[in-house]
Amino acid sequence: YMNSATPEPFLRESANHLGIAHYFKDILGKTPERNHSSKVDNIRIAMDRESATPEETLFIGDSESDYRAAREARCDFVRYTEFDFGKEKAWNPEAPRTISHLSELVHFLG
Repeated sequence: YMNSATPEPFLRESANHLGIAHYFKDILGKTPERNHSSKVDNIRIAMDRESATPEETLFIGDSESDYRAAREARCDFVRYTEFDFGKEKAWNPEAPRTISHLSELVHFLG
């Protein structure tokens, strides 16, 4: 699943334009119903659809708001740093695990 706070119609359009939509079971963004806490709501929607527990769920993100959403949903988180462009963003002292290339995800999948 793709998860973002971007309005869902624009997110879907971008994923289709980039040719990556087929890599995701669904693309979940901000909607009128999922406005305030869309990232957390979207994690829960994906877990529900997959009958997955938080312990079985991994959220990969590149922002501290992604990290906070994963914590609120009680799932695991891996920080994706390829888009940091050398800028180390301020993070919670409990720094999450990081990857700089998606091929590194294999280490976090059970």
